[in-house]
Amino acid sequence: MKTRRRNLSGDRLTTTTRRNTRSKTSENGRGNSLPFPIDLIMEIFSRLPVKSIAICRCVSKTWASVLRRQDFTELFLSMSRTLPKLLLAYQKDGDLFFYSASQPQNPDENSSSVVATYHMKFSFDADFLGDAFELSGLDQGLVDLTSKWIVKGRKYSAPVICNPSTGQLLPLPRVKTRRVKSMSLFGYDPIDKQVKLATFHVGKLWK
Repeated sequence: MKTRRRNLSGDRLTTTTRRNTRSKTSENGRGNSLPFPIDLIMEIFSRLPVKSIAICRCVSKTWASVLRRQDFTELFLSMSRTLPKLLLAYQKDGDLFFYSASQPQNPDENSSSVVATYHMKFSFDADFLGDAFELSGLDQGLVDLTSKWIVKGRKYSAPVICNPSTGQLLPLPRVKTRRVKSMSLFGYDPIDKQVKLATFHVGKLWK
């Protein structure tokens, strides 16, 4: 804060002019700084729709670093649980369509109407993700898919994680096995604060 004092002659009052300098909160102590405390910024972002947050990630590296913080993810999920929504998905012609709808206020009633809003579509490249897929799990806003394809009469599969909020797809490495069938367990580990996927192979060995 700087003070500039000016004295006036006679009976005039001495006036003081102050210039306030706003302290800036730096993200990780680096050059890109934020004009408000990080907690306040995360609180503001947590009230935005998911699509708006995805757009904000592209504004600057500073915003992207804030929106990728683990504590922001936990804050956003806790806020979302206060207004739960239904995520609907169906497959058609190799595409996966997602719709969202507000959860019914009285789910115990025998009949309740739900209006679903189109959210997004995932188009799958057969060479990239296989010929078909199935929904295997859902947790923390992420969807676990199992991609399947057939080569020379032999069946193969690999897990694929998709994020309907951002439109991102993450094909996981294919696990080589001689077992007939594989199964996956998908869920959130509250200790490590990570979403984990475990794959098991069962059945007899291929001859």
